[in-house]
Amino acid sequence: MRSPNNPERWKSVLKSLQQHYAWRDGGPLTVSSIETRLGITLPSDLKFFYANCDGVRLFRDFDAPFAILSSNKVDYINAVLGEKNSTNNIIAICYCRDSDYIGIRLFPDEDAYEIVDCWHESFPDFSNARVISRSLLEFLEDLLGSGGHKFWLGRER
Repeated sequence: MRSPNNPERWKSVLKSLQQHYAWRDGGPLTVSSIETRLGITLPSDLKFFYANCDGVRLFRDFDAPFAILSSNKVDYINAVLGEKNSTNNIIAICYCRDSDYIGIRLFPDEDAYEIVDCWHESFPDFSNARVISRSLLEFLEDLLGSGGHKFWLGRER
């Protein structure tokens, strides 16, 4: 797996995540299982993340405010929310305790994406989903620093 940009920051984030609950090691098969099942190519830093971590519950084990989904739970957001045979360009990667999800809006043919707030009341149209970040690393750093709160809700769009 190719080294990501900002390797020292990634090392710090992965070390912090390991201190949380139900940490699972990832690997190359973790990445290929997501890509094969969904018929997509993950951006390089998502590949790096899932090659190192296959899910973790953050801040508390029971009733965790955030849970980074394991590879077998990663799916298109509309499918996660119950719309069968649905694909779009948003993949759910994080469950929030309030039944919302954090998603990755993929841009086909690019190694780029946006992390978006998939507020369940917007279902099934997430075309105007609020952009939280354009970097998984920055999102995870902000999330770990939030103490378990939706840090992006205090920001202007």
